[in-house]
Amino acid sequence: MVSDSLIETLEVISNKLRGQNVKWVVVGSASLALQGLKVTPNDLDILTNKKGAHAMNKLLKEYEVKPVSFGRSTLFESHFGKFKVGEMRVEVMGNLKLKLGGTWRSYTHRLRSPAIIAVDGMKIPVSSLRSQFRSTKLLHRRGASLRALRIEKRLREVARG
Repeated sequence: MVSDSLIETLEVISNKLRGQNVKWVVVGSASLALQGLKVTPNDLDILTNKKGAHAMNKLLKEYEVKPVSFGRSTLFESHFGKFKVGEMRVEVMGNLKLKLGGTWRSYTHRLRSPAIIAVDGMKIPVSSLRSQFRSTKLLHRRGASLRALRIEKRLREVARG
């Protein structure tokens, strides 16, 4: 479900990034909600590259909770920062990589040709349902099986038109 808070946050970010030559894409539950799935995002996850993450940090400085910096865990690495825009938490991930089977896999390919969703007069780049489905299957997080089934159902609905 696309909440007013999500729309207001997207409006702030979209306005700040307009004309800035920053490649970005909405991922995670917000991406799914914008593409018609009945999910309620608790935050807004944005994928970008290293340059984009640091540019977004400057542009969103007034909303900064944790400045963008490089970090690595056993599963992820990225140039990561946290922001709070209105009531919505925003997480920015630059050059996000996921470690699977001992190999780091980059997610920056999602920046090349994202799906574009029209929201209240804005054009918002989102990670495709197919990409979100693959990620959900890979991560094996709590509730991932149910989410994958819901994404798969939505993919069938979109294919039927």
